[in-house]
Amino acid sequence: MRHLVSPYEEKDFCAEVTKGLELCYSKVPAVPAKKPALAKLFGVKSYQVASKNKKLIVLSWESNKGYVVYPTKKDRRGGYEHVFSLAESIGFELESSVLAPVLSNAIRLSSV
Repeated sequence: MRHLVSPYEEKDFCAEVTKGLELCYSKVPAVPAKKPALAKLFGVKSYQVASKNKKLIVLSWESNKGYVVYPTKKDRRGGYEHVFSLAESIGFELESSVLAPVLSNAIRLSSV
């Protein structure tokens, strides 16, 4: 995986999201983990530092809806809460023409 730096092309954005989904559950994590995955990804020591000033969006699969995207908001403890009222369903197939605008909108709606 690579880090995309804004501005980036829509096709690159969709390609990285698709790659992330393909890699999902592809490795068995160490239990207990020595370092949170996000901290490891960003090369920092803790989740708190890794998530500072970062937005989170959640791309989820629901058997009756297909893919659903949730924007989030940061809570007081540094975690994230789903904003269920702003969820958008993409459907059962991931098409770039639908995926990119929905994810971009979720990023815009999410808060730090």
